[in-house]
Amino acid sequence: MKYTHPLGTVKALESFFNRGPFPVGGDGDTINVGSANSAEPENVLVVPSYRQIIDLQDFSASRSIHAPGQSGHPASKHYDDFIALWRNGETHPMLYQQEEIKKQAEGKMYLQPKKL
Repeated sequence: MKYTHPLGTVKALESFFNRGPFPVGGDGDTINVGSANSAEPENVLVVPSYRQIIDLQDFSASRSIHAPGQSGHPASKHYDDFIALWRNGETHPMLYQQEEIKKQAEGKMYLQPKKL
């Protein structure tokens, strides 16, 4: 399986934008769904991009994962940081409590409208 960015279709930019290929398992009849073109079975085209486990008794115990990462910018450390977790079937905590969110935050961004 390969994570392909739209700009990664340009040959000179491919290694900067794209990630993979990575071996993945699964087929249409497994929990970890995977689908490939029968002419190229090594080229997996369909996988679950997001997994989520919600604990309805304790939302703070809920977990999720999406790949390849939180950022869409290839120079960000969060561009592909979830690939290993995703491939191993692991997740990260979903933060619901304000104090947990503040403790885990890497920074703040303030968006201000332009004054007219």
